[in-house]
Amino acid sequence: STWGLLCLLSLMAAEPAKTKTIPVSSALSAALVRANFAVELDSKGKTNEAAEYYLAAANMLADIANDPTLAAGQRTQVRELNHTYMARIQKMALAPPAPVRDIEFEECPIFVMNRSLQPPSLIVRRAFWLMRVWAKTIMVGGYITPQLYVPRALWYQSGAKHSALAQKIECCETVLDILLKLPSEDTTKETAFVATLENFCETLDTLQNVLDKHLHVVVGVKKEEAQPEAMSASQRIKDKMRRIGSTISKASTRLGNSVKLDDNTAYIELLLQVFIKAQFLDEWCEDFRSNAAVKPRLDRIAKFFYEVVCTFVLEDFNILLTRYTSQMRTSFLP
Repeated sequence: STWGLLCLLSLMAAEPAKTKTIPVSSALSAALVRANFAVELDSKGKTNEAAEYYLAAANMLADIANDPTLAAGQRTQVRELNHTYMARIQKMALAPPAPVRDIEFEECPIFVMNRSLQPPSLIVRRAFWLMRVWAKTIMVGGYITPQLYVPRALWYQSGAKHSALAQKIECCETVLDILLKLPSEDTTKETAFVATLENFCETLDTLQNVLDKHLHVVVGVKKEEAQPEAMSASQRIKDKMRRIGSTISKASTRLGNSVKLDDNTAYIELLLQVFIKAQFLDEWCEDFRSNAAVKPRLDRIAKFFYEVVCTFVLEDFNILLTRYTSQMRTSFLP
């Protein structure tokens, strides 16, 4: 795999110098450095450290593959390398994170080598970038911004509260089941492919409406309804009372659905699988960006990950970050 990346670098170096190709070539060089270091650590049995650099290389390659200046053949090579590193990571047995109470503080250098690249400019593609960044922090720790490093232990906290946990788990399991089947679809048969994507979109609409009833951060899918020509005064009052009752019902459901977990490992590992398995959709968004039938469905799917999955995970992350910071603060005080 490293040899393939070297060949790709040599091909790009042989091309005429253009301003737009320099960042891609530099990013490929940086990915090569990380990949070589990962292989070296892997050969020494340092799995957690190796996984960090494999992930850094894989994430950079995923970002590079989205560059519009990259030729189709080069994009294919970059994606194959990304898949190779991700496959290796999933086979590695990583050591569990240390409990927060057992963490000891010591002076050590801060490595900023594996910071993520900038998020894509298109909002519809940012969900996949964000899920790559979160997957890295869950597996080995990493930066989610140039200033904020998230240790792996932050995600795995006993006693943390998660809202609407049953609904979020059901959502993730349903989505993951579909994600595992979609890559086997024949994308050359457009009619059947579009129908499959449309069914996926309908499933996502249902999941989003279910989560809307339990999570204040998720907004349901509003379908246009035909407005009645005229309503009597009593009908308008009944309609207003029905809406008020629905709002109160949702609020009471949301207030009483927080769950305190002694061990949230299963939930976090489920999120990790969704983050990893969804990455092929980012490639499809790039491959079908000019297809008028496929693109709207992929945009809808990407929007679900951005507005629903990433949104409720961000809420979980904020809770875990606040709790972790509080526990770290007490570690400094008697």
